[in-house]
Amino acid sequence: MVLDIHGPHLMAAELALVGYFTSLTVLRCDCNLSDGVEALGSLSSLKQLQQLSITAHKPPAGAQLPPSLSALSALQSLSLTTAWGSFGEPRLHLSLPWPWCLAATQVTSMQLDAVDLPLLREHSHWRGIQRATSSISGSSSSIFPALQYLELGSAYDRIDTTALGCCQALEELRIELSQTGTAVWALISQLSQLQTLELQHCRVEAEADEDEDGEPLPLPQSLSSLTSLTKLDIQESNFHKAMAQLPAVRELRLWDIFQEFQAVAGWPLPEGPWLRNLETLDVVYSGIGSIEAVLDIRGPHLMAAELALVSYFTSLTVLRCDCNLADGVKPLGSLVSLKQLQQLSITAHKPPAGAQLPPRLSALSALQSLSLTTVQGRFDEPRKYLSLPWEWCLTANQVTSMQLDAVDLPLLQEHSHGRGISGATSSISSSSSIFPALRNLELRSAGDRIAATALGCCQTLEHLKIELSQTGTAVWALIAQLSQLQALAIHNCSVEPEADADNDGELLPLPQSLSSLTSLTKLDIQESSFHPAMAQLPAVQEFRLWDIFREFQAVAGWGLPEGPWLRNLETLDVVYSGIGDIEAVLRQATRLHTLSFQNCYWMRLRRPQLHMLLRLPLREFVLSKRPESDEIDLPEPLWDEETLWVVEKLSKALKPGVIRNGFL
Repeated sequence: MVLDIHGPHLMAAELALVGYFTSLTVLRCDCNLSDGVEALGSLSSLKQLQQLSITAHKPPAGAQLPPSLSALSALQSLSLTTAWGSFGEPRLHLSLPWPWCLAATQVTSMQLDAVDLPLLREHSHWRGIQRATSSISGSSSSIFPALQYLELGSAYDRIDTTALGCCQALEELRIELSQTGTAVWALISQLSQLQTLELQHCRVEAEADEDEDGEPLPLPQSLSSLTSLTKLDIQESNFHKAMAQLPAVRELRLWDIFQEFQAVAGWPLPEGPWLRNLETLDVVYSGIGSIEAVLDIRGPHLMAAELALVSYFTSLTVLRCDCNLADGVKPLGSLVSLKQLQQLSITAHKPPAGAQLPPRLSALSALQSLSLTTVQGRFDEPRKYLSLPWEWCLTANQVTSMQLDAVDLPLLQEHSHGRGISGATSSISSSSSIFPALRNLELRSAGDRIAATALGCCQTLEHLKIELSQTGTAVWALIAQLSQLQALAIHNCSVEPEADADNDGELLPLPQSLSSLTSLTKLDIQESSFHPAMAQLPAVQEFRLWDIFREFQAVAGWGLPEGPWLRNLETLDVVYSGIGDIEAVLRQATRLHTLSFQNCYWMRLRRPQLHMLLRLPLREFVLSKRPESDEIDLPEPLWDEETLWVVEKLSKALKPGVIRNGFL
């Protein structure tokens, strides 16, 4: 049974009535405690209660909740909040009684907002302990023995006097709007099963971290016992020196670490045990200036000395960084010590033109994902390129995904197996296979450089995307070597006529090996041209053409060509194209079930084509011509009579729902 009362603030008499609902399992309510907390004791009759959420209004300052609540033996989830009073009034706090905390053996999750855990001085086991900063020697008292998740909000400077260290089963702790100095870290250090710690909007008063003589309080040695604490999330707080002593941290997130909590902007992250097992460090909006431990941050461009420091984090599995290569690429070689690195993403600024990355990087044998980008300099400067060394490509046995932006695959002429190959249009007979596990490859901003690379040696490639590059016959000769290729995307690519011609001005022959691409079933061409090689692909099932520029073709209204590409075609999706004639498609693509032409203004259908359309196993047919407001040079008329006739007959013959989007 669930009772959820929000809005009305229950008074004492009403709380007494709630106590009669003895079959309740869930209770959420707001209550008015201006007459004292004793009224809450009436809830002790709810022996089946599993979830309790109370927002207390106008509580008496410093009051303790009734010990009789310890009778709630079935309770599993507890949420207690004291509401703010009038503007300008201090927040009033309640506290939990020891008897309840000792008896609540089923509670696994708890959220306390301006409600304190029991105070140490109120329990006989803690008499004689004068300061919470003293080492907690392991009292036999363990409160909330099943508690795994605890959230403390609006505790301010009150945590260090509580029995937080007695929550021995705690695995996840979140503290918000509180002071978290050395005294609090002494309590946290007792939580031997703690796995995740989150601090939000927490601060440290300098005087609270000092003894009576003004000397800094010593850090608790028991921090070294927190061997299960692997995840730390610090937001809008300061980096306390105790954090550097945590021995097992693998994932650390620092978000908006205020500079005023540090001596000066540009402060360095400290050395310490926290670095030994660190795998991911994510820093956002921080005053950190030294790269000594900043391993997953964008913005600062790492110089040579800073890259050398990164190499000391030998347990890293993920590294993303921007680096300045104005002095050369050699400093990148210092990353070879990262033997456990699985993901590497580097954005290179000011690289030397035509430089090759250090061959030593072949030592990164665990690498699975690689992303390399060179950044454009000034707008009027040419893009500078880097290239991969053969040594790295031949030994990177685990790399399955790679994105290269203005970074070249190794050049064929630099490898002994490639000697004698005068052009990329030659058949690649090399036995060398680079990146033997590579499945996904993205090449961007390659210009006219792909044709000279070892793309054809990526024999295991299944998905290839080429963007902002030239993709003439020479490049298609390389693509033809990728026998396992399944999907090909070409975006914003051009073909220079002279690049597709030999020395005599004759067109280069298309590679015969295109017929071997029997796994290539999906083609996505955007803002590029329809190259003749595409028509020779034998297994294409899904073909998308988006915004094929008219200037790449002879005239608007051009026809899609005949060829092997039509034999297995099932889906043809054309958007914003100058295509006007699909006669060859209708004759040869007999398996087409989806045929879509959107904003193809030059598309014309002829009466004999109606019979061809009706022979197809069409499940979806779209032909729309809806000009945008800025369209110019459109054909007149937009819809010719013959096309309209075919459309009308087709709409009557096909099943309802096959034709979509309308026509006019």
